[in-house]
Amino acid sequence: RKCDILFSRNMKTWFVKKKYYIIHNGIDLLSSMPELPKNKKFTFISIGRLEYVKNQKYLIELLAKIKNKNVQLKIVGNGSQYTMLKNIIEENGLNDLVELMGFREDVISILQKSHCLLLPSLREGMPLVLLESGHLKIPIIASFQAINNSIIEEDEGYVVDLDDFKETMLDVMNNYQNALIKADKFYSKVINKYSLRSCVQLHEQLYGRMIDQ
Repeated sequence: RKCDILFSRNMKTWFVKKKYYIIHNGIDLLSSMPELPKNKKFTFISIGRLEYVKNQKYLIELLAKIKNKNVQLKIVGNGSQYTMLKNIIEENGLNDLVELMGFREDVISILQKSHCLLLPSLREGMPLVLLESGHLKIPIIASFQAINNSIIEEDEGYVVDLDDFKETMLDVMNNYQNALIKADKFYSKVINKYSLRSCVQLHEQLYGRMIDQ
């Protein structure tokens, strides 16, 4: 092949080939969703396969430290760490605060009812859940280890070191209007830069250049 496609500049950290082209993932912005009410409890949500690199164990440990009855964490996804995570939840008496939801077909609805997306991954490419959350104007806290600040800028969300996750979660809960302002700015970026249409067009342009060479 003449060129590889990366989904974000952050992928360069473990990509060793010199010839690449960056085309961001896109989402279908044409699909409309009815507006759903938020959950009564302040809801943090994590979406992804239950594997070490996704770092859901860290989130459960944070909820054990926060222990606020008005806060809950919903974890959507399946994977090899399901049983281990379930045991940690039970051992720490967090059944009322943390829910392992498994694989779900209604992820967008669950996300829409939540207050804040958490992405504590140890590494990521360009996770579509960020764009989906952005399109729904859901505030986002992501680990610098996962996406640094190449996708979400300071005025669009919270990209922090894992050591600062707890403090940032508390800040979002206590200053939620500020978080919504950031989410609204990220929404504008998603609309303008990450549509499925523009993603397809960039692929077509790249393939055209490769054929002409």
